[in-house]
Amino acid sequence: MQIDLDPMRTGLHYLVEVGLVGDSRRTLQKLLQLLRRNEDRGFLEKAWERMRDRHRPIEEQGSRTDKPMKPQVVAWELSKRLSDTAIVSSDSDTIANWLARQMPVEVSVEQAAKFAESLAKVTLDCSRMGAALTICIL
Repeated sequence: MQIDLDPMRTGLHYLVEVGLVGDSRRTLQKLLQLLRRNEDRGFLEKAWERMRDRHRPIEEQGSRTDKPMKPQVVAWELSKRLSDTAIVSSDSDTIANWLARQMPVEVSVEQAAKFAESLAKVTLDCSRMGAALTICIL
C-alpha cells in the first residue's frame, strides 16, 4: 500500500497493490475507522511468542560483560534509560541495525499512525548498492 498526494507518484519506484491518493494523516485516520478487532487472538499470541523467542538472544547480546564492551551493550543500556518521548537518531550503517534491534519500542495505534505519516515524508532509494535501502529525508 502506498499513500501519496500525487497520483502520478503511486507505484513510481515500487509496484504497489493498493495506491491511495490523499494526505497521509487523514487517509490513515479514515483507514483506522475501518479496522475491527479480531476476537480470535490465537494468531496474535503466536506472533507474540515468536517475538519473545527472537528477543531472547538480543537481550543476551545486550547484557554481555565482555571486554572490550560490544556496541550492542551500549544500545541495550541506553534503551533502558530513555524516556518514552526520546528521539533517537543515528547514521544509516551498522549502528542503525544495532539500535533497531537492541532498543525495543512499544507504540500505540496513534503513534504508529504518526510514524506512518512521517514515513510519507521519506523517499526510499533502492537503486544504490543493490538491494540496500538508503533513506533520504526530503
